[in-house]
Amino acid sequence: MFRIAVCDGSKEALKQTCALLYEFAESRKIIDMEVLPFTNTFDLTDALEGKIPFDILITETAMPGLNGIEVSRMLREKKNNIPIIFLTSYKSYALDAFEVSAAQYLIKGKEKESLFATLNQIYDPDHRERRKKILLTAREGIFNIYMRDIMYVESKRNYQLIVLEDGMKLEVRITGKKLAEILEEGYNFKRCSSSYIINWFYLKSMTSDAIIMQNGTTIPIPRGHYTELRRNYEHFHEIINSR
Repeated sequence: MFRIAVCDGSKEALKQTCALLYEFAESRKIIDMEVLPFTNTFDLTDALEGKIPFDILITETAMPGLNGIEVSRMLREKKNNIPIIFLTSYKSYALDAFEVSAAQYLIKGKEKESLFATLNQIYDPDHRERRKKILLTAREGIFNIYMRDIMYVESKRNYQLIVLEDGMKLEVRITGKKLAEILEEGYNFKRCSSSYIINWFYLKSMTSDAIIMQNGTTIPIPRGHYTELRRNYEHFHEIINSR
């Protein structure tokens, strides 16, 4: 499900924005899009902090109570990287929008073309793949991480050592088989042996007997597995190049 939260204090403006979004969905033949409208930021923040994930936030800037900029700052402080589109009647908040890494800042009236272009970029399958998350209970605490940020997983005796792109390491009590089933739903993960699951995005090089990841880690390839791994990587590469 592709969910979009829309917040505007004007019911008429909210209605118009929702209509544009459904027009976009029809033009792209998107059948799994859900638009949730909000007339105030208090209900919006409750929804954003709930269990249902959103893929995009579209909001006015100036509203009673918390304004759209303040809500966006709160999201960024909580490490929520949801794409934010400001659709507003005011030009004065453009610098604030830049500071919260907004995907777009649009002035109401002639927004359709730019809005559709931005939505196309966000709806792109690779962008959505980047935003997939996994909730992990690790020895260090509970982490809600982007699956794309996992560089590789090394299976230890009673836990899995998950190594992230930024160098963080998490020890998680889960079987390698179960974690592989979760990760391999994405095209970029591959269980290359009973001890390792790798993310092809972070491959540096591969020979007949070893894989070297971008952080320098060398992962041995079991005898007889090179051809299968090479074909899997070639398939991954084809998917990337077709986008």
